[in-house]
Amino acid sequence: MTVDVTIRQKGLFKKELKLSDISGRQLKYGKMDGERLDYDKLDERSTVFYHPKHIGRGFIIRWSPGERDRVDISLPLPATGEDIDDVFDTVKRICSCWKSSEIFIDDSPVLPVNLDAQCTEIKEKSLSVLHKICDNPKISYGPTLFCAFWPLTLGEEERSAFLHDTDLSGFRDYLHGRQSMHLFYAQPKFYRGKRMIGSYFITESVSSIVPLVPKVPYGTVDSQTGKVLKVDGWYVSFYSVSLKKSLGSIPYSDFAREMDLAAMEKYDATRVILNGMPLQKMEYLITYHSVLV
Repeated sequence: MTVDVTIRQKGLFKKELKLSDISGRQLKYGKMDGERLDYDKLDERSTVFYHPKHIGRGFIIRWSPGERDRVDISLPLPATGEDIDDVFDTVKRICSCWKSSEIFIDDSPVLPVNLDAQCTEIKEKSLSVLHKICDNPKISYGPTLFCAFWPLTLGEEERSAFLHDTDLSGFRDYLHGRQSMHLFYAQPKFYRGKRMIGSYFITESVSSIVPLVPKVPYGTVDSQTGKVLKVDGWYVSFYSVSLKKSLGSIPYSDFAREMDLAAMEKYDATRVILNGMPLQKMEYLITYHSVLV
């Protein structure tokens, strides 16, 4: 579920909308590279904007340099209260630049004087959506929320807490706390040879977020078949910074067993925090489990 905002500039002599008119002095941005945000990069189709002091779901803006006609903003729900404030502050900045403009929220026209009321209404709706997605005792984990930096999958503990929250502050603290950790989000790369393989890359001494069980990211399609990508084998590949070279690869199942991923600190319901691996440990794993992929 999303809240979609469109701003159209009217008049004959239209003013160019600059990036600074959108971001102000507060917001940062990036574009998605798979599941992970590539910071400070623009994507005309879907640039992600977020506030570094309260990193939440973020929101997408469709805009390109030199734009004079239209800007589209998409906010996923549930969102934090700060995400919603950031969207409406952005709308006001754009309207301040485009003095003669019209605003639509979910295809309905909205007057500038009514923006604050709309902001409050969407916060109430967001809390309702959060309660709804958390009210599912039949599942052990989920749903997965696509956030500003990367996905987060809720577990029973998070769902139980959010289900009984009377505001969005706990949700905000959880999303910001997870995404503000100095960690590398490991995502798979895929290679086709005699079979399709997926590999996660681990760099020496770099603390990373890794899955308990590897999986194909949502929406990944096989370029040859046009269908959802199917992987025949999963691996971990190691890179040494001190030696400046790749060390090799091992099956993901051996990696998970040797490192005892299940006993590591939980990042979210399906991922754990792998503290920076020393070179010696990588070399040990390669010595006993190395395979050619």
